[in-house]
Amino acid sequence: MIIIAGCQNRQSVKVAYQNANQVQTALNQNKQLNGKYVKIKVTSVVTNDNYGYVMKSNDDDQQLRFVSKEKPKVKSGQTVTLKISSVEGNLGTYIIRYRNLTIN
Repeated sequence: MIIIAGCQNRQSVKVAYQNANQVQTALNQNKQLNGKYVKIKVTSVVTNDNYGYVMKSNDDDQQLRFVSKEKPKVKSGQTVTLKISSVEGNLGTYIIRYRNLTIN
């Protein structure tokens, strides 16, 4: 008997921005990112932030905070893809809420 096991069929998504630098540039150009998929490398996860759980991606010291009410199951050094649900700017820092987090 031969058993063939397949991988789970994931729906492919189009990643609009491949790193935090591209996300920062788009935000600085006032582009609308809501609903866009982005890929970032996580450099730290902050669990006691006023906004909730925060993932940071310090590509060239970007001021991007990827925020969730739920603790993301990621570690520093992992690359993730996520879908941006909202963005707000605050004194040079962007608070980016997201959903559909996938570890690459």
